[in-house]
Amino acid sequence: MEMNNYQGDVASEDWLITKKIDATTFKSLILTFNVKTKFTDANYPNTLTVYYSTNYTGTGNPNTSAWTKLTYTVPTANSNVFASSGNIDLAALEGKQFYIGFKYISSGVGSNSSSLWSVDDISLVGTPKTSPTNQAPLVANISVSPEAPQQGAAVTISATATDSDGSIASIKLFYGTTAENLSSSIAMNLVSGNSYNTIVTAPQASVLYFMIEATDNLGSKTTTSLQTVNLTTGVGHVSSEGFTIYPNPAVNELNILLPTNKVAKVRIFDLTGKIVATFESVSSSEPINISSLRNGIYMVRISTENTTITKKITISK
Repeated sequence: MEMNNYQGDVASEDWLITKKIDATTFKSLILTFNVKTKFTDANYPNTLTVYYSTNYTGTGNPNTSAWTKLTYTVPTANSNVFASSGNIDLAALEGKQFYIGFKYISSGVGSNSSSLWSVDDISLVGTPKTSPTNQAPLVANISVSPEAPQQGAAVTISATATDSDGSIASIKLFYGTTAENLSSSIAMNLVSGNSYNTIVTAPQASVLYFMIEATDNLGSKTTTSLQTVNLTTGVGHVSSEGFTIYPNPAVNELNILLPTNKVAKVRIFDLTGKIVATFESVSSSEPINISSLRNGIYMVRISTENTTITKKITISK
């Protein structure tokens, strides 16, 4: 590119402006170019100046926009030899969109007022930005209530979940009766702040195993180590004297003999801890109908006003 106003009509101002440069994903920006000048102008060394603008629209009079002047190595006057501009640091433009403008001014149209300037090999080099590593969410403050629940009881599991560089998208509880098979899952609900909880039914087993998985807004997951909750049956804590269940194995009906004048609530659980049948106000005078239950082993929990026992039965049809 060359600019010269010798024998022009009037003193001139001319601009060479680049297309919009998008550096939103780049850093360490360096501008370089080669430049030379021939003849003389009283405006030297300000005959050719270089600027950048972040609000130029790409068309129209550039003087209506804001331009910031850049410093470069100006060649010797009337040398007519290309020289390097040197490295021009554009750190202020990292992550932005902008234009580079070369502005030529002549003080007149004749000798000593209209030098010739040439610009070549314009180069803008930058380094792509590296996306920051997404930080995985943190799960802490795990608690269980009650601390030693009975089989079949409601168990509240609570925890806090936080994400240092985003937000929590979901938090889920995986649980089961063995460490190797956490086959059940349930979403944990936000209680307040960063606290979550959920309620599960304690299975008919000696231990409840669970893990908590939190997922952040970018899909990064954190899974806790395996947690355990020791469960009680109630048998070791209340007397079963006076309570009898028969027949065992059972087919379609189950008889429960209770102490004199007692009325009980009866709940039947499968081995995963799921309640499969509930009977209110059961007395010794009439059997309960279990015809809808499939063959297998079940736990029967009998609760009276001040006593609870759990017994194992088998259904075989």
